[in-house]
Amino acid sequence: MIEQLEIQATHNQVPIKAHLDFTFVSAVGQPTVRILELKSCESIPSTLYSSYETQVYGQVGLLRALWDQPAFGVNGEPGRAECSGLTFPELCRERLGVEMPADASLVDIEAWVLCLSMSEAKAFGPYLPDKSMLGLCLQTAVELWTLTDEVRSNGGDIFEVPTAKGFHALCPWCEFNADCPKFEGVDQPQWCPDLERLATLKGELARLDVEISAIEDGLKTAYRLSDVSGNWINADNQRFRVSSQSGRRTLNREQLRWELAAIMGEDKTEAMLARCESEGKPFERLMVSKINNRS
Repeated sequence: MIEQLEIQATHNQVPIKAHLDFTFVSAVGQPTVRILELKSCESIPSTLYSSYETQVYGQVGLLRALWDQPAFGVNGEPGRAECSGLTFPELCRERLGVEMPADASLVDIEAWVLCLSMSEAKAFGPYLPDKSMLGLCLQTAVELWTLTDEVRSNGGDIFEVPTAKGFHALCPWCEFNADCPKFEGVDQPQWCPDLERLATLKGELARLDVEISAIEDGLKTAYRLSDVSGNWINADNQRFRVSSQSGRRTLNREQLRWELAAIMGEDKTEAMLARCESEGKPFERLMVSKINNRS
C-alpha cells in the first residue's frame, strides 16, 4: 500500500497534481492496482456526488496515462526521504519491492470511493480508466487555471468568475458570507420578521426539549425509588408509572449484504438488494442561513 501517492503532469501548459489517498498494488497472479479515495460524509449518499466521481476518474485516468512516465512520487514521511520523478513501476519497486509490468495495459486498474459517516460506510465503484472522462477532468483544470491566472495577472474581476452554488453547514459561521457569490439572490426584506420569529421559536423548542427531558428523568427516578410494584402513582388529577419497552429492531444492511453474498454471490446480492430498495417522494426543505455583516 502507498499512502498519498502524487502524480504530477503538465497539460496545455497547466500544472496538474493529483493526490491519491491509498493505492494498493499486487503482482501476484494478474497484476492489479486499486485506488481508494476516502470521503467523510454527514450521511451516506445513495449515489456518489459528481464532484467525487470527477476526482476519482481524474486519478485513475492519470495513473493509467502516465504509467511509464517519471510523473510519480510520495510526500516525505517522518524518518523517510521523499521520492519523486519516477515511473509507477519504478516507484513500486523502490517503495514496496514489487515488480509491476512496464506496460499498463497488462495491469487490472480500478478506483473506488469509500464514504464514511459516524455510523456507517459505503463503497462506490469500480471506476475504470477512461480517456473521455480524463479529458473532461483536464479541461476543467485548464478552465480553473485560466480564470485564476486572469484574476491574478491581468486584473480580472473576481466577482465575474463562475462559482458553484450551494450551502454548507459551516456557511452561517463564515465572516465573509454577506457578499459570498454562493448566496447570490434578490432582496425581499419583508420576510425578516417571519425569519426572526422562526429562529426564536426554534430556540424555545430546543430549551423546552431539555426541560422536558429533565422532568421525565426525575419522574422515572422517583418511580424507581417508590416501592409500588408496577402500579400507577396517582398525583391529584394525573397519574404516572414506568414500564419496560422492547428495544427498536434494526436491520444491519452490511451484515445482511455479507450473509447474502456468501450464499448467492456478490452480483446476485446487489441485484436483489436493488430490487428491494425504494426511494421516498421528493420533498421541500427550508434552508435558513445567517448573514454576517462585518460592518
